[in-house]
Amino acid sequence: MPLFYFHVVTPDDLTLHDGVGLDLPDRFTAFEAGLQAAHRYEGYARFGNEIVPGWYVEVTTEGGELCWRFPIDGRRP
Repeated sequence: MPLFYFHVVTPDDLTLHDGVGLDLPDRFTAFEAGLQAAHRYEGYARFGNEIVPGWYVEVTTEGGELCWRFPIDGRRP
């Protein structure tokens, strides 16, 4: 199975790298996992009751190819 990584990117372009990744069967499953990660990491982007814009989850392949960039914006997947 392909390995996908889910990195958190801050508004200042600091990247919190996923050093483990997930073995997933396909890109569709990685897409769904990326949406869930953006929701799960909502607390990173929260300041009080507000979401600070500019936070993202980037989904990449094992080779570093960017697949998707999901905003962490407080919306449910």
